[in-house]
Amino acid sequence: MNNLKDKYLHFKNIIQELEKYESKNFFGKLFSSDKPNENEIVLEINNFITNTLLKEIAMFQSIENFKVSLKWFLEVKDFIEYENVFKLLQAYQDLSFLNDKMLLNIENYRLVFQNAMREREKLENIFEKHNII
Repeated sequence: MNNLKDKYLHFKNIIQELEKYESKNFFGKLFSSDKPNENEIVLEINNFITNTLLKEIAMFQSIENFKVSLKWFLEVKDFIEYENVFKLLQAYQDLSFLNDKMLLNIENYRLVFQNAMREREKLENIFEKHNII
């Protein structure tokens, strides 16, 4: 149990900051089970971060809000499932107050993740073909 908790401890600070928006002890509840399932933990963290950021994006009123959220996004992007990354990037692109340069940067992020997703799928197909996984 402690090894599993330690493995995800680096997300604790991020989650504690995000908990301010939700006002609940998410990290504590996540590891309260006697026999936690790692896949469920990953899914719960992923969904919590994504949903919290989506709620935050929906309330944006200024460029400063966007910059703070983008900082969060860049910090957690490697952990979030690709499908959720695309949801977040689309929410950013839907903001009416972003200038063309910011929209282009978001589109570039989207293309990078799209290419990474394709490469991951190619690699998984190679592994399956050769019975590696």
